[in-house]
Amino acid sequence: MLIYWQNTKEDHDQQPWGGEELVFRRKEGLAIVYLPTMNPISEMVRLKRIEGDRFHTIRSDGQPGHEVVFERDGNGRVTARSGHQ
Repeated sequence: MLIYWQNTKEDHDQQPWGGEELVFRRKEGLAIVYLPTMNPISEMVRLKRIEGDRFHTIRSDGQPGHEVVFERDGNGRVTARSGHQ
């Protein structure tokens, strides 16, 4: 299930790079994949819930990494995210 999608390239930006970010449920947490990518599995960032809409990344050694916070609108829909880029 898709949790959040963001086009990271602004419409007014004339640069050819940029992409998309997908956040989805994975096992007992969430995952982020930045697109385009040739290897989404190895580049996937895993997230573990701290509480509510607060998560932390999971480093390659299994330890907690950066904090990631999702923001919701008045209807409860995720509209933004802050933290790990």
